[in-house]
Amino acid sequence: MMTERLVQGPSEPPDPPASAWSPVKVERTPVAPAVEQGAGVLVGLAMAAVLIAEVYLDVVYGFGGGRAVLAFAIALEACSRALGTVAAARAGEGAWACACAIGGAPVVVWFALLRPSGRVEVEPAPLAGLLAGLAALLAVLALIIGS
Repeated sequence: MMTERLVQGPSEPPDPPASAWSPVKVERTPVAPAVEQGAGVLVGLAMAAVLIAEVYLDVVYGFGGGRAVLAFAIALEACSRALGTVAAARAGEGAWACACAIGGAPVVVWFALLRPSGRVEVEPAPLAGLLAGLAALLAVLALIIGS
């Protein structure tokens, strides 16, 4: 007896059953828009310019003129301005970060301690508010005693 042999061509893999396919979930992380990143750069540049001007005034007008208390108040105000800007940025409040960088100690005190929504609990905010209040008191004291 002779067996017949069937010759088959190249075989194609069979289609998998429909139940074997599962959807793939792709997670996308949100990317901050370029406008927010640009605003952050502008806030940083504004803060740097204001701090440079404050340090210059502190050295020339404060220490150069024999007004040590006023110079110390200006130095504390510069520190509180920088810390307030960092605190507002960490809290995710870009408008307050810009206001703290430009407005200085009064805005930092308002942002950190006196807002109607309550105190800000982000790490450098309480210290920034304390330094800003101390800077304001020293500036008033320096103007009163003339030193």
